[in-house]
Amino acid sequence: MGSKLFYNGCIHSMEHVGDTYKAMLVTDGRIEKLYKEDEMPESLDHIQAVDLGGNMVLPSFIDSHVHLTQTGLNQIGIPLDCVKNKEEMLRSIQTNMSRMENEVIVFGTGYDETNMEAEMLPSIQEIDAIVPDKYLWLSRVDSHSCLVNTAFLEAIGLDLATPGVDKDASGKPTGVLRNSANSIARRAALNWISDDAREEGISKAIDQAVINGVTTIHALEGGPLFADKDFVFISGYKARSPIRIEPYFQKMEVAAADTYALDRLGGCIILDGSFGSRTAALLEPYTDDPSTQGSLYVETEALEKFVLEATEKNLQLAFHALGDRAIEQIICAYEKAEAAYPSRALRHRIEHFELPNESHIARAKSLGVILSMQPAFDYYWGGQESMYYDRLGEERTKRAIPLRRILESGAMMIGGSDSDVTAINPIIGIHGSVNHSNAEESIPVFEAVRMFTYNGAYALKRETELGTLSAGKFADFVILDQDIFSISPEKIDTINVMATYCNGNCVFEK
Repeated sequence: MGSKLFYNGCIHSMEHVGDTYKAMLVTDGRIEKLYKEDEMPESLDHIQAVDLGGNMVLPSFIDSHVHLTQTGLNQIGIPLDCVKNKEEMLRSIQTNMSRMENEVIVFGTGYDETNMEAEMLPSIQEIDAIVPDKYLWLSRVDSHSCLVNTAFLEAIGLDLATPGVDKDASGKPTGVLRNSANSIARRAALNWISDDAREEGISKAIDQAVINGVTTIHALEGGPLFADKDFVFISGYKARSPIRIEPYFQKMEVAAADTYALDRLGGCIILDGSFGSRTAALLEPYTDDPSTQGSLYVETEALEKFVLEATEKNLQLAFHALGDRAIEQIICAYEKAEAAYPSRALRHRIEHFELPNESHIARAKSLGVILSMQPAFDYYWGGQESMYYDRLGEERTKRAIPLRRILESGAMMIGGSDSDVTAINPIIGIHGSVNHSNAEESIPVFEAVRMFTYNGAYALKRETELGTLSAGKFADFVILDQDIFSISPEKIDTINVMATYCNGNCVFEK
């Protein structure tokens, strides 16, 4: 590969606040040396020189929570993220279903009924009229509910007594599935989708990642919301990926780690659902539907048994827990494992951690649990006159996604998009962290960038190789068109990526 000197830039190593350089020598994919202004090499013989044009350089971004297969399938499925009423939704199905003519299933993703007129979805009769024979599966933006046609219901043989089957006044299914029924439907749908479709979609998803400066993805695959073949496919695909893919297998089976020689399990092993679907498990009822507090998806005894077994085998674990009731459940399980096997330092994780109380934050810090946050959720859904406000009310909305309280506690906090829920775009996550809807929970820019760089590497136990720019580390970096540390905070989301490098190779250039 040879050597390249990247010069005439403002290179922020992200090792410490204000740690900047003017040039960086890269040899065979790794950083050989960083130079201050008065330390430039005397000779450039046999070195390719690359002028940074005075632009800002950061370590490239790490997205610590991506459902990569699902993100890829979104690239080729029916787009539903912008539909504003059921008529638009039906038209989108009609217009786009032909792109899946070689698949046994017609699929679409991204609808959000809270953005639709009267929060009204099409009836099962209306979607049957468009797709009467093939299987039709439409996934909500948060993956915690879906809409299917009659052919799909009949094919999976779903028991209508399964928790989460919506029914009309006459007791017939509406086509909307939540909770356990949603998980059953998702697994069936994803198993029907071909590997050719996976390959095409994931390739397009990676194109979007590098455009946004990402060169390392924590890919959370398989498990109850997805299909195990997703994990198997990603594990094979990563060797031919232009960027780093770190798969997590979302299984509550210690044997799976042995089968695939893994040192971690988890990701979205779902302990509860989402606020949007009113399935996140809360200690108090939902503000806009006091009849429900959401649900816990895993029995406490089974959870604690699995966490103990996995900790005994030194496996890092990660669990999806949004609501305070689910957070309490997983922290208690981690505490029991720590008592049984102290000082293992496995860097267990909690994904989302959106509505903790003060005790939860302190106990997570004490346990060394990594808190995997999605600041873009506040960017899109936080504050007053928002979905969070409707579901949780004023007091709980203010304490949701408590970035500053976590930072001040000293707990390790990593940043992700939860793509396909929001796009792989760390700039938006950084913006959301710095401009939190509750100003008391905003954090400094440096700490927000660390969430998407060094901290993400730490969660992978790869902080000696990735996450900052220093001698010996991989030359993974991003060039931005504006200085993220000097721009007005409210304008961070206007910053663009000009180029992305992985192993010293340009994988995107604007």
